[in-house]
Amino acid sequence: MFNFLFGKPKTLKQKSREWQRTLKKQMRQIDRSIREMEREEKKLMSEMKKLAKLGNDNKKALLTMSKSLVKSKGTRMHLMTSKAQLNSLIYQIKE
Repeated sequence: MFNFLFGKPKTLKQKSREWQRTLKKQMRQIDRSIREMEREEKKLMSEMKKLAKLGNDNKKALLTMSKSLVKSKGTRMHLMTSKAQLNSLIYQIKE
C-alpha cells in the first residue's frame, strides 16, 4: 500500500549483501589502522635506537617511548582480533 512512499521492502538476500558490504568496509578501515600503527611502531623503534646510541642520559625518554610502543602493540593486536571476528561474521552471514 505504501510502497510508493517507502519503496519495496528489501529481501533477506539484499539485506545480507548490504551487511557484508558494510562489514568489509569496516575490515578495510581496520586494515588501514593496523598498517598505520605498524609504520608508527617502526618510526618509534628507529628513534629509540638513535637515542640508545647517544648514551645513558636519555633513559626517561626511552622509557616513555617503550611504554607507548607496548601500548601500540597491544592496540594493534586488539584490532587484529576485531578484524578476525568481523571476518567470521561475514562468513556466517554468507551461509
